[in-house]
Amino acid sequence: MLEKMEVGGLDNIDIIYTFGQKEYVRAVQQYLLASRIIKKRDFFIMPLLAIVLLAALFYTHFNHWVLLLVLLCLAAILLGCYLFFFKPWYDYHKKPALNKETTLSFFEEGLYMGKQEEQEPEQTRTLELNLKQEQKQESEQEQGPQEKEPQEQALPEQTPAQEPEMEPQMQAPPEQMAQEQEQKEEPQEQKRSWKLKSSRQGQHTWISWDMFAEAWENREFFYLVQGTHRYTIVPKRAFANQEEQQYFLKMLYRRVGIVENVSP
Repeated sequence: MLEKMEVGGLDNIDIIYTFGQKEYVRAVQQYLLASRIIKKRDFFIMPLLAIVLLAALFYTHFNHWVLLLVLLCLAAILLGCYLFFFKPWYDYHKKPALNKETTLSFFEEGLYMGKQEEQEPEQTRTLELNLKQEQKQESEQEQGPQEKEPQEQALPEQTPAQEPEMEPQMQAPPEQMAQEQEQKEEPQEQKRSWKLKSSRQGQHTWISWDMFAEAWENREFFYLVQGTHRYTIVPKRAFANQEEQQYFLKMLYRRVGIVENVSP
């Protein structure tokens, strides 16, 4: 559990949970039935209609209009099977965030939602290499002026015969300066890229209660609905006890409105 905070005189509710594949698929299927995107009767009516149309197709000797109706019916059956059976499973495997540990913090003003992820070893090694490169460059920059001072003092002691030999040496500094600038820019880019990665870890998103149009519940889940295909699933098992669950339910009544029971 996350550390408790006081907002508006009330303690917030912090829950941490991870979805399993079967649980997530079941939650999405229950949402599809509750929102009536798919109805239970469709599983009986559509196959029965397809059988009747196929029989009519053979009876009419493959009439074009009947064939069109058969194809439309089969397309509707395939679309329903895709939405109800295949898509929830596909989304769970396509979106790694779904099977990560989720943290939700509920306040009177809204909620924080985020993922708790451990830092990857590759990113840790990248940071260590960047730090070593920065330390090495700092030491080189500190040693650079000390090495140039004896060279500048030795210039007056050199004879005129040695002056022509110094011309190629005088042309070298611009190239060296360009190399030093490239070396300085590379670790900065590497460090910047690591910061972008690390900023995503542990990041929370603030969502106001005004963003939710409806709130539903059934035996297993709460649904915070923003739109037809935009909703947040909160499993009831994630709450520490029944008292905490009831407190959250009262918060939904205050901030969202009526909590509709959509138990199948």
